[in-house]
Amino acid sequence: MGDERSFSSILALIGQRMHSAGQSISQFLDDGKHKNSIPVLDGVRGIACLSIITFHMNLIARFNGIWTPALDGPGAFASAASLFGEAGVILFFVLSGFLLFLPYCRAMLTDTPWPSVRRFYLRRAFRIFPGYYVALFLMLIFLSPEYLNWSHLHAVWLFITFRMDFPLTFQLVNAPFWTLALEFQYYLVLPWLALAIACLVRRGKQRGRLIKLAGCLLLLFVYGVGTRYWMIVLGGEGPLSQIFSPFWLEQLKLYSYGSVGKDYEVFASGMLVAGIYSYTHIIAPIGRLSHLIRRLSPFLFLLGLTLLYMISLWHFYLLFPGKTLHFLDPYKESLYYYKDIFQPLLYGISFALCIQGLLYGATWLKRPFEWGPLRWTGLISYSLYIWHYSICLLFIGYCLPRFQPLNWGQPALFTVDWLWILITAFPLSIVLYKVVEIPGMRLGEKICKRFERPKKYAPGTEEPLPAEVAARGHQSIAVDNKA
Repeated sequence: MGDERSFSSILALIGQRMHSAGQSISQFLDDGKHKNSIPVLDGVRGIACLSIITFHMNLIARFNGIWTPALDGPGAFASAASLFGEAGVILFFVLSGFLLFLPYCRAMLTDTPWPSVRRFYLRRAFRIFPGYYVALFLMLIFLSPEYLNWSHLHAVWLFITFRMDFPLTFQLVNAPFWTLALEFQYYLVLPWLALAIACLVRRGKQRGRLIKLAGCLLLLFVYGVGTRYWMIVLGGEGPLSQIFSPFWLEQLKLYSYGSVGKDYEVFASGMLVAGIYSYTHIIAPIGRLSHLIRRLSPFLFLLGLTLLYMISLWHFYLLFPGKTLHFLDPYKESLYYYKDIFQPLLYGISFALCIQGLLYGATWLKRPFEWGPLRWTGLISYSLYIWHYSICLLFIGYCLPRFQPLNWGQPALFTVDWLWILITAFPLSIVLYKVVEIPGMRLGEKICKRFERPKKYAPGTEEPLPAEVAARGHQSIAVDNKA
């Protein structure tokens, strides 16, 4: 009996120590802003980052002989899941579409003051610039010094101006950089895109506004998929080639498509979730739509996961053509043909379903995503995402040759690879988060406050906003501007 009590007291002590350690880490990483975020989405952001790291590590390990995926039999289905993480980029885009469009949705649906464009740009700039420019500067000096020659000046200018998705700079210096270009370009467009949507949406009854908002976002889906079809299937030729000169047609290709598309259909997936979330939390928190989504939330989450796994099989089959998942062979031509056109859209819809399910899900569904270490990973995910790929390559280039003479097997080398990431990338990201990112965000906030002018009235009226609407708008929606 005494032993049982002793064991119970030990477990309780361990639990207390873990809780206090968690609070200490949380306080250390605290920037004073994530308290107003949506906790479950911090965990989702952490998963997005970890999935990308896992994908890159697995792919690099496979090409360097320290991991061999199963390409046949039941193991192929597990291998498909292990190389699925490339879609984590899409998850980041969906989260950005959701979080950054929320304030605009609230303004459209409730006639609350329109978000400040100046504030939006300042916060976005001071969120993304410091971490990126520090990484770019260090990588050019230590990892790609050839770019410091005059012959590479134009390419460096493209990096500086966030055009890393252009063919000249695509996946160079640091492979993940091109996704930051898409994020930045979305930031530039979003306030004006939202304003154009608002011109159509901010009239009539609020239920009708949601329908009109969905219709506008459907057009954005069509634009995203349409530009992919134009570039991939038509090769950029067609009616537009008769209108524009070759030079202007090439510029149009670069700024409307880049190297792999601008993913507007993916951002639109998150924006649509933002519209539904805004309506059900501000306009009709106890309405039919809100009740229905809450009841279906586990099903929506499961449906999203199922679609994600099916698309991951498609993705895996095309990574190793003719070597795996032979039941897909009859559809080989179609799978190749539609991959680049529809895969991003399907990924975006799948992630949107998962996020929709989590936002309205019960505590048991949210709890795994609100786990402390996962949320902490979400907080440092920006620096972790920027640096992990180069750190993976450093292991292959400098550490792996020193382990190979030991004749260790693949499991041991793969374990060492993961330990390398844990003891290098994570501490480095924490330091950069504290030293670079947080000061940058705080400076941005200080500059924003200098320009702030409190708005007390709805646009075009002389009356204060209804207290009930204002209260709902501020209490029900928590916007995390660290997407």
